Amino acid sequence: MGKKTTKIQIAPPVDEQGVEVVKSPIQIMSAALKDEFCNYTYDHLVAPNTTNTVNIKSSVLVHDDLKKAFARLNVHLAVICEEIDPLDVLDIEDIAEYDSSMHNEESMEFKVSRFTVTSFKIDGTGENEGVTLAGHKRLKTGDYLKLDTPKTKWINDYPFINELRVVIDDLRAEVDKYMHGKAAPRWIQPELDMPEDGQEEDLSLAI
Repeated sequence: MGKKTTKIQIAPPVDEQGVEVVKSPIQIMSAALKDEFCNYTYDHLVAPNTTNTVNIKSSVLVHDDLKKAFARLNVHLAVICEEIDPLDVLDIEDIAEYDSSMHNEESMEFKVSRFTVTSFKIDGTGENEGVTLAGHKRLKTGDYLKLDTPKTKWINDYPFINELRVVIDDLRAEVDKYMHGKAAPRWIQPELDMPEDGQEEDLSLAI
């Protein structure tokens, strides 16, 4: 008798509502804020086992939502670089923007405000996939200290790894929206009311 085999069909991944998740052929892999613009890299799956990596240097002004998405990484930069003790962070997802009228220099809000993430990069596959952050810390002298984190894998003992993954996913989504046209609103100069022909105001001075 021939050997009987059983085929096992693996169900596709679904979201919280039970809707099948379809992976996009375009995956944002890195992004960097420079002045008011964002340069980014994405992988484009053009065929099975064939991926093109595309680098984009954009001249489109970034939307505030993209800036805010980057800002959510500031505290992670500080903690991963051991500039802030993770035990001092009560809620890493609920740190208000620093306000000198409300927060003193010992507050977590002030400490985090000294850090700025300017870029991220996704690297690796499977268990080796992770993220690298780059940015700087504002010193008391007013100078800036450049900071680069080591690669933080998604399978890691970093205490806020789940929160970091969520922030990175949200940021990649914002970069994708930027790639598809979401940008800062264009400033349109208001039109001036010009006098009609024959009704120009006489600005000459009588002598």
